[in-house]
Amino acid sequence: MRVSWMRRVREGVPVVLSALHLDGVSMLHLPAESFVEYQLRAQALAPDRFVATAAYGDGGTWYLPTKEAFPLGGYEVSVANSAPETDDELTQGMRELLASA
Repeated sequence: MRVSWMRRVREGVPVVLSALHLDGVSMLHLPAESFVEYQLRAQALAPDRFVATAAYGDGGTWYLPTKEAFPLGGYEVSVANSAPETDDELTQGMRELLASA
């Protein structure tokens, strides 16, 4: 899995975020095993509607810890194919998707 991810990064294949907006509800699709804090953050980014999140949309990054989790260590952080700055990129993508509703 790690080698496959390295090849993907080298080839520039992006991780895709997506959302479906229907009748005041947003369904946000996140990659990998995203930490629950991303779901809570998504709801805070769109407090005027219900936001449901589903992860595992793309398993390439394996785990997606928050930047606060990296200094704490642990299994998920040790095997994550991401870096602390991924948190800001993911949050920005979520912000853009939720603003498009």
